[in-house]
Amino acid sequence: FARAPVDFDELFRRLLDYKEEHGDCLVPKKYPKDQQLGSFVKDIRYNKTKLTRRGLEFEEEPPYPKRVSGKLLTAERVQRLNSIGFVWNAAIGAPKVAWEDHFQECIEYYEMHGKWPTQSMGTLGLWVHSQRQKYSKKDVNYMKNKAPQLDEVGFE
Repeated sequence: FARAPVDFDELFRRLLDYKEEHGDCLVPKKYPKDQQLGSFVKDIRYNKTKLTRRGLEFEEEPPYPKRVSGKLLTAERVQRLNSIGFVWNAAIGAPKVAWEDHFQECIEYYEMHGKWPTQSMGTLGLWVHSQRQKYSKKDVNYMKNKAPQLDEVGFE
């Protein structure tokens, strides 16, 4: 199967929608709600890393009339991504959020929606998934310190 061509402007718009909904540009690589967006973000981070290793900030556009690939990181595209707070290295760029902050956000979500957040809900969803994994593995430290707080509020 041939992959559909990447339309940078369309995916940039979807990235803006994601940021509006989640408050950041930290789209998971395997984002169930929009797998193409997750792949796009992963690919442009990878491309930026390759450029940086070569000592470059961006890629030059090919001469007209060649079509510009959606993954090509031109100066204009890098600037657009920077302007919305795009995190180029998600491993070190993601702000650390205390466990208690996620816990409180999770409770607020439950109170508003009557259900717990799902794994596909950005950073909060990833936090929920992580809590469930630690609980199922019966992580000793987790079961002693964090699980009782979740049990107390009826977290499932």
